[in-house]
Amino acid sequence: MFVSHLAPRSATYAERDLVDVELWERSLERSLRRRELAERHRRQAPRTKGTAAVLGAALLTSPLLPA
Repeated sequence: MFVSHLAPRSATYAERDLVDVELWERSLERSLRRRELAERHRRQAPRTKGTAAVLGAALLTSPLLPA
């Protein structure tokens, strides 16, 4: 949900009023999803970094190896 900085303040607060149960639940679901994705990324980052290093080394050494 994009809220323009040019919108009147009352309009901004009306859209983001977390007293509304539906809005609160959507906000909570987004927050939990972001945390889940961040945790997954933290676990996979070293693996991804290692794979990138191995592929980079293979690309650098492949032209040096005799055919």
